[in-house]
Amino acid sequence: MHKTLNGREIHFLGEGRKDIKPINNVYEGIDTLDDCFELLLQCYNKQTAYPLCQNKYNCIINPTSGQCGITSVIIQEIFGGSICKIDVDEQMTHL
Repeated sequence: MHKTLNGREIHFLGEGRKDIKPINNVYEGIDTLDDCFELLLQCYNKQTAYPLCQNKYNCIINPTSGQCGITSVIIQEIFGGSICKIDVDEQMTHL
């Protein structure tokens, strides 16, 4: 399942997997990772981006830029699992 936004294909790890289910049914309309990603694409904006990424944020070029932190927390809340973090440099980490 490939999503296109502004003429650009957007992919994510686990897209199309139907075996990953929410840990509870609190969020109506979110039954798969694809459902969640579709909703997140509608919500991403400069204010939801990581603070150090906000100055360069451009929703037309890449709406997912700087959204890793908030996305990780939302996915964990809905689907469970662990959040892994790595240091990218002295100022940034990646989830």
